[in-house]
Amino acid sequence: MNAGCTRARTWDSWDTGFFIHLLTITAGLLIALALEAGVEAVHHRHQRQEAESNLRQELWDNARDLKKVMAAVPLERKAVSQLLQLAQDRAQGKVVAAPSLELGFNFATLHQAAWGTASATGVLNYMDYAQVQRFAEAYEMQRQFTSVQQETIKDYLDAHSHMTLDSLVFNVQGMTPQDAAATVVDLRHTLVQLVAMQEFGTVVGLD
Repeated sequence: MNAGCTRARTWDSWDTGFFIHLLTITAGLLIALALEAGVEAVHHRHQRQEAESNLRQELWDNARDLKKVMAAVPLERKAVSQLLQLAQDRAQGKVVAAPSLELGFNFATLHQAAWGTASATGVLNYMDYAQVQRFAEAYEMQRQFTSVQQETIKDYLDAHSHMTLDSLVFNVQGMTPQDAAATVVDLRHTLVQLVAMQEFGTVVGLD
């Protein structure tokens, strides 16, 4: 009888030790998983903060570049309007007694590298949805502005294709009425695009 009691106590001790050992292993695994999740959360937070900083800096740099371009648009519109009037007169066969005009434009280079990187690496998933939406809207407005700007460049270059080959200015007097008429179309398009640039630029600047 004493042997049976001893054997029962031995099994009880073994069971207790086994479960304590199992509990220790389980607790260790849970602690390891918790630590890993904590480290990952810290890493994600660091990635999010770095991405937010890069996005804000990129948007700020773009806004600064855009501000310089927008300051020149009114003068550019005025110059295009003057040139358009001269081209219209020349297209009607009139003798234009005005000096040749030089026309230049300022263009903004709006970068999207930080946005592209944040999108490609999935860091946007760690940000607040409303914040991501604000960033997305700002970059979309910049994309639309860039599109309008590219159309302006195209019309400007088309208008330049009618200038005399020995000069980098619009020599309206030397144009044939046919060339002047073609230039009128391009200059009208350029003027419309400049107005659109100014409107988009104002909205983008507000963002």
